[in-house]
Amino acid sequence: MIYFRGRRLAPQMSESPVATWENVVKIITCMLRDL
Repeated sequence: MIYFRGRRLAPQMSESPVATWENVVKIITCMLRDL
């Protein structure tokens, strides 16, 4: 699941590092919710 989401964020990483960081935070939040 993590790798799949990471691939989705790959294109956005080249657009804006800040936007990518926000997406990473969202993923971490979702992971914590799953736990």
